[in-house]
Amino acid sequence: MKSPINSKAARCWLESLLRDRYGLDLELEIDNGNYVLSLRGGSAEPAIYIPIIECFYSESSATIPCSEYLLNTWQDDLPSVQSLVSPGISAPVYPLVEMFSNRTVLRYDALGLAYWALNRWEEYAVGDEWRDEHNRFPYSASHACKFDYGDRPVVDEWFVILGAVIQKTWPNVSLKKHYYSVSLSHDVDRPSRYGYTTTLAYFMAVGGDLLHRRYPIATIARSPSMRIKSRLNLSPLDPYNTFDFLMDSAEELGLAATFNFFGGGSDVKFDANYHLNFPSMRKLIQSISTRGHHIGLHPSYQSGVSELKISSELESLRRACKSLGVREEISSARMHYLRLNIPETWVRLEETGIEVDTSLAYAERPGFRCGSCYKYKPFNILSGKSMDIEIQPLVAMDSSLFNEKYLGYTYAEAVEKVSEYIERCRSVSGCFSLLWHNSTLNNDELKSVYRNIVGIAGAKA
Repeated sequence: MKSPINSKAARCWLESLLRDRYGLDLELEIDNGNYVLSLRGGSAEPAIYIPIIECFYSESSATIPCSEYLLNTWQDDLPSVQSLVSPGISAPVYPLVEMFSNRTVLRYDALGLAYWALNRWEEYAVGDEWRDEHNRFPYSASHACKFDYGDRPVVDEWFVILGAVIQKTWPNVSLKKHYYSVSLSHDVDRPSRYGYTTTLAYFMAVGGDLLHRRYPIATIARSPSMRIKSRLNLSPLDPYNTFDFLMDSAEELGLAATFNFFGGGSDVKFDANYHLNFPSMRKLIQSISTRGHHIGLHPSYQSGVSELKISSELESLRRACKSLGVREEISSARMHYLRLNIPETWVRLEETGIEVDTSLAYAERPGFRCGSCYKYKPFNILSGKSMDIEIQPLVAMDSSLFNEKYLGYTYAEAVEKVSEYIERCRSVSGCFSLLWHNSTLNNDELKSVYRNIVGIAGAKA
């Protein structure tokens, strides 16, 4: 067995994770190949014994097996699933839970799974040949893809089981209550369909819109005026100016959305073409803030390779907000194109003062990249230290749903599929986090799809 499991720092991280999840001060020790979980300051017995799955700490995902446990009826308030995906084992050992006078045994290593999945162990050893054209770790290279469980919050489902085991073992303790929630966010890549562009890009956009009949002729006819005036004002007729619609939709659910802005650019091909000193952008930021929504940073395409780039872009956005009287400190970020190199990107974000990263998702499809829909603080496996930055996993993104390169869903298929993810989050009392670009609302059908999705997400259980 490699060193992480024997590391006091790693065990402290697990204790902190359990404290956040259950609200209990639990002590974690290792005894003869088992985790031993006990109440800190309480009696040594009874304790919870969990056999350690060593491959979570010593092997690449290519060699880690996967099986499933069929749920029995020993506890009523379990996830609404008939079986639990169980990475790390070739076959289940029953009974899953067995209670003795001095101990309770949980025969699956839910703690090892959390360490492996939340900290993205499998992404550390992946060679460049597995990364996609944007240097991202793709779903196709993941253990979840190999065993088809990317649509399950496996860590959260197992933590529901562990919570039930804790309650059975120590009936007098009260577990922390969690409630299902919704997070809406919008990356402002292109605030205008026709503005902020080169002449060539403008004529290509107009030509494509005419050829594919994307918008009414009257709208396209006004595009020259929209382009000329875009630095001063965003036209209400601009197909990408859907910011009021997005804010209205969030407010109807009693939510405050987050709008992520570029603070600068580092790649002409991929980054946004607006500047924060444009009057139209300043008015937009001020409107978002005045209505009680949040401003976040959208670090540029190449920023992940340089702490200085992220720091410079964050400072630029903070200056712009301060000059507008926006009092909220910019504390969250989502990497452009979801370009994450773990843990280096998290380290750079943390060092620049970002408190929450919302980039953790696969571009190809919705789901649970880290097996969870709960916010958490990761453990840096390379440095062997706990991190202060919080990770809010992203569950679904519009581009994953509609882009022909990815899933290419119809509108009806998208609503149906996202509804499944919403119910997965709801079943474990987690957070359904949705990213929808303002530019993916450029017709009434898409607006209806978005309203439908957020309506389902925000519906009371």
